[in-house]
Order: sequence, then C-alpha cells, then structure tokens
Amino acid sequence: MATNDVRIKCSQCGRFAMASEFVLDHIFKRMVCPSCIKDRRDREKVHEEFDKRKEVPEVKKEEPKKPIWDELGISKTVATNTEEVKPRSHSYQDPTRFKQINASIANGDKVRYKCPKCNFEFNYNPTTKVPSDCPYCRLKIN
Repeated sequence: MATNDVRIKCSQCGRFAMASEFVLDHIFKRMVCPSCIKDRRDREKVHEEFDKRKEVPEVKKEEPKKPIWDELGISKTVATNTEEVKPRSHSYQDPTRFKQINASIANGDKVRYKCPKCNFEFNYNPTTKVPSDCPYCRLKIN
C-alpha cells in the first residue's frame, strides 16, 4: 500500500484528504487539507475586497460655518459685548483679610500669615510680595 492511497481526516475541518496533500499552515499552526487552505485564501480575498469597498467612499469636507453675527450683519463687538465682559478680578477682596500670625520676622524678610478662607499658615515676603496667593486654596493676597 503506497502513501498516496492513505486518506486522513483533517483536524481543522473534519474532511478526508490524501496524506500527501496535507500542508503545514502558518495561520492554523497545524497540518491541514488543501480545502482548508483554499477556504482561508478565499476568506482573505473577501475581507480585502470588503476593506477596499469600505475605504472608497470619502467623506466630503464641509466648510466651517460662518458665525451667526456675519449672517445677520451685526458687528462682532456688539454681538459678544466685548466692552461689557471683563475678566473677574479679586480686587474686591479686602487686603487686610490676611492676618499676620506673629509680628516677628520668621526668615529674613518673611512674615507668617494665616489664610482666612482655609486657615493655612504660610510665610509671606511683603517686600517681594511672594507668594501672591495662598499656596493651599489660591486666594489672592493683594
């Protein structure tokens, strides 16, 4: 009996094929029949065609819309009220809110201060005004 006459069951698909036709496949990582190889290649082709079709339609780039004040003929300063909108400042705070804890000088020019908001104690240099706010809660000193 020659080896060409031996038929073996494929471990991948369960079909029978000649022993000489089995091939070691790097995708399946085992010996598979020629029909499994053919099926795998067909699936790869289908996926490649599907990916090509998926990439073909390009998204049209839309032009950015113009602001509403351009369409209505209103000037930008009137529409945004730039004269009236001002950033919030902490100038409304009373500069005496920060109290000196010790009248003595802590380190050279520095004085101990206590934050009225969080009660955090820290060193403050009145000549260089450093730090400009509380290191813990960021409340402005002056």
